[in-house]
Amino acid sequence: MSIFDYRANRYFREDYRGKTYFLPWGSFGKVYLLDDERRKENIFRFMKWFDATFFLIILLIGVTIGWLFGIITLPFYYPIKYLTVRHWSRGLSSIKGKLFVAKE
Repeated sequence: MSIFDYRANRYFREDYRGKTYFLPWGSFGKVYLLDDERRKENIFRFMKWFDATFFLIILLIGVTIGWLFGIITLPFYYPIKYLTVRHWSRGLSSIKGKLFVAKE
C-alpha cells in the first residue's frame, strides 16, 4: 500500500451496518452516504490521483524553481479540491451532525 492509497482511504469510513461514507474534509465537513461500491472506487481512484498529482507538482516546482514557489502553490490545493468534491458528491445524500461508530 502506497502513501497515496493510505491518504485516499482516509476519505472513507464504514459504520457497524457496513454502509460506506465519504468524508472529503475529514471530521470537519459534511459526510456523504455512498450508494454503491462502484462510486466509492471511482472517488477513491480520483482522490488518490488528485493527491499524488498535486504532490508531484509541488515537488517539481520546489526542485526546479525553488521551495518557496512550491510552498506558494499550496493554497491552490483546497479550492481545486472543493470543486472536485462538489462534482463527486453530486447526488449523494449528506448526513447531518457528526458520525461515527467504527466497524468492529
